[in-house]
Amino acid sequence: MLSMENGLSDSSEEANAEPRRFITLARAVPFLGGAVVVGFVLALAKLGSHSGATRSSMSGLMQKSDWQTSGVFNPETIDASLRASQASIPTENLQDGNSCQDDEEEFMNLCYKKCSILTQGTHRYRTSAFTCCQADSKSQCSLTNQQVNTKICGGFDVSGNINGQESACPHKFGTCYENEELYLGVCYKKCSILTNSEYSNRISPLSCCSETGFSCNPLGFGENVKSSTSFNVGGKDTASSNVAPHYPDQSITEASSAASASV
Repeated sequence: MLSMENGLSDSSEEANAEPRRFITLARAVPFLGGAVVVGFVLALAKLGSHSGATRSSMSGLMQKSDWQTSGVFNPETIDASLRASQASIPTENLQDGNSCQDDEEEFMNLCYKKCSILTQGTHRYRTSAFTCCQADSKSQCSLTNQQVNTKICGGFDVSGNINGQESACPHKFGTCYENEELYLGVCYKKCSILTNSEYSNRISPLSCCSETGFSCNPLGFGENVKSSTSFNVGGKDTASSNVAPHYPDQSITEASSAASASV
């Protein structure tokens, strides 16, 4: 009798426990559902905060109009070591109709230093590579009102001040990048940069000299001259040592030239 009662008791407890399990599960479902909803809401909030941060970081980027104008895309927040390696461009008036530097004038398809600068304003009009005229207009220039200096690549036969370099020969329209110098009408990377300022005077495409004048042997001989094929480079791409020397770039001095070059 006892065993039957125990058996009945056990079976009745199991029977009672089964509904309790369903009741507990039924009570847990709303709780679990609420937790899922809360988790989903928190995830959306976190995503929104990341989106805001992304928009905030995007505000620090260079605008499209800027890199379309410059031709170089450089996010302002990017590390300097990762920025594009194009050399700096000298500041020039790009809307003055002058394809030469601001301190130069066009004459016979070459760029010369302005006569007005060379003569301190007394002879403003250039009439040849070696002469400047004193008159109210160029039509009044004659043999009697000319100032003459016949020094080749000197005197009046010079280019403007190209990145600190004076008395270079006249050159084609345009100019060099700021880390370049002009030699025989061609832009090369500065000897001062290539030799850590030890041999700053370029005397040939392959040679740099620590002095000036006749003490520098153009054939590359002497203790004051250093020669290397690595000196025969341009400076437009500062990250490369294999950029070819080039003629002056006209897009640096006049906007219309830059526009035509991009077409």
